[in-house]
Amino acid sequence: TALGVHEFFLIDSVHHRNEPLWDAKRRFLSIFIFRAHCKRDFFNQAQLPHLLREDFWRDPAGAFAPEGVLERSMREYRRRTKQPLLTLAMRMIPERLLADDDDNLVRSIVLRTARLLEVAEQIWPVILDLHKPAGQRFTEISQLVQTASGLGETWAKMITVCLDLAYPRLGLLGSQCDVGIGAQAPLRCLLPEGGPDDPREALAALLRQLNGASDPSSKHFWGLLPKVEELVRQRYSSLPLILDQVHTERGKMTAVTLQVQLCEYRQFRNSLARIKFGLPGDESMKLPEKQKRMRSEDHLEFDEAGQRLLLHVPVQEGQQPQQAPQAQQEPLEVLLAAAGGGRRLAERVALLCFERLRDGASREEAIAFREELCKQCKASLEDVPEDSEAWQRCRATLKHKNPLVGFVFQAQGGPKISFQTTVAASGGVVNAERIARLCYARLEAGASKEAVLAYRGELYRRGTGAHGSLFR
Repeated sequence: TALGVHEFFLIDSVHHRNEPLWDAKRRFLSIFIFRAHCKRDFFNQAQLPHLLREDFWRDPAGAFAPEGVLERSMREYRRRTKQPLLTLAMRMIPERLLADDDDNLVRSIVLRTARLLEVAEQIWPVILDLHKPAGQRFTEISQLVQTASGLGETWAKMITVCLDLAYPRLGLLGSQCDVGIGAQAPLRCLLPEGGPDDPREALAALLRQLNGASDPSSKHFWGLLPKVEELVRQRYSSLPLILDQVHTERGKMTAVTLQVQLCEYRQFRNSLARIKFGLPGDESMKLPEKQKRMRSEDHLEFDEAGQRLLLHVPVQEGQQPQQAPQAQQEPLEVLLAAAGGGRRLAERVALLCFERLRDGASREEAIAFREELCKQCKASLEDVPEDSEAWQRCRATLKHKNPLVGFVFQAQGGPKISFQTTVAASGGVVNAERIARLCYARLEAGASKEAVLAYRGELYRRGTGAHGSLFR
């Protein structure tokens, strides 16, 4: 079945929870709140007490606003327990929005939850529309998830699986299912020549093969499955949504069950490679390179004791970390003191070095580039606060033939404003990003584009930036 620990938690603690305050829609929205992090204790202690109050349901999205009641509760849980706030599959270094690591992690979950709740409000009418066939509803729900900012195929798979378990009568995933990244490599491995290019079509092709197979191992599987499902029915007789999942007819495995089992198959193959052959994993179970490309932030580590950022250098394609030269295995450090004393500026130096390394520069070239960047970092120069959104929006494009920093700003209800600074006019990459951040802040403060263009020209002429701070 598709029942993992997180799916079981939702069935047991949300859908079958004896809570008169929760109607069908509130249970539906709770799916998205939990799935934003998938940590059961975190949900039970930091979020559930609020979800059991009527005032929360007057404006769930508002409750998840920055500095809102949920963010304060989640922050208090983190500081009190020091427990992880994300399941291992989601764990990564979030985009830097706040200076404090714990606050930044909580903020990232709050923003993700708000996005998911917006998507949930769009999906709810689709769930209720019983006139649409299951395939059409699946397609609409999948598209709504995948087109939302920061989500994609794996999120669509996760959400549609949860909805299929919650509303089994809809039959959303009986014949089709989004294929998460973790299932795509084993799917290609099992199909002749990798199967159709489209992952959904490939899954459907493998499903037809499995359901139509009549070899001895298939007969054994279909003979054993009813016995296992009977044990499950006995164990979980009080949970109807689980009972709905354990009555598989012979030759009628669903697409969603196959998708989940592909992930289990990948783990089995990797385990076999490690235990039997002493290998790091099964090479045939690796994701395509274009899909396993990590964000640059995922390679950063902050050493608080040493007041430095450690950039874990990516190894060359096809090379295992332990096969890299010792010098390449060592992280590249950026001292906060060398980068003007600010953590956000040190992060930008490290991430710019990462871009060079990822594009093929040697470690020596990256170190030289780091030194060049650090010379441009001066604590005396004006910059935006470390929690400003400008740090995320204003990043240099080094591959451009005339390197620049470009961004698009749009105030609420206003027109989109395209803006850029160039490295040549600014006197360096660091200055180009800093001047762009200052201009972004002026636009945020309500200045017109013409006024900010004049301000940019003034900063260009000074060469080192403004000294009369907007934020003092």
